[in-house]
Amino acid sequence: MTVTEPDDIWATLWAKFLMVVPVGSLGAATGGATIGELRSRSGTRQLLIAGMREIYEAGLGLGIFLPDDAVDTAMGLVDRQSAGVTTSLQRDILTGRRSELDAWTGAAVRLAHDAGLSAPVHELLYELLAIRESRAAEAA
Repeated sequence: MTVTEPDDIWATLWAKFLMVVPVGSLGAATGGATIGELRSRSGTRQLLIAGMREIYEAGLGLGIFLPDDAVDTAMGLVDRQSAGVTTSLQRDILTGRRSELDAWTGAAVRLAHDAGLSAPVHELLYELLAIRESRAAEAA
């Protein structure tokens, strides 16, 4: 297998981050909606895009050279995924296991703040999911 090294690893990582975090966080907050459900409903599709834009703007604010079409590219990838796809974040939160919530959604919030921006979509998703995680930990 041949692996191509990206020209800008940070831009590549941020491009993945801006897709995965909103999908996983919103999927978990909705009680396990699949990527097909999230992309097909007008409201959740707009939340995905808004979440992606928050991360995109944070990246730019922190000096990451993301392409102008990064959000469109990410949504194109979302649209090409099998409809039943879920993320590990969703599965972990929904089953009460420790999750990557702080490393994903929490990081999106912190990075936006580091860039001098707010991230209302991710701030809300983080708080909703943190309560869910806290309750699961208390019940264990």
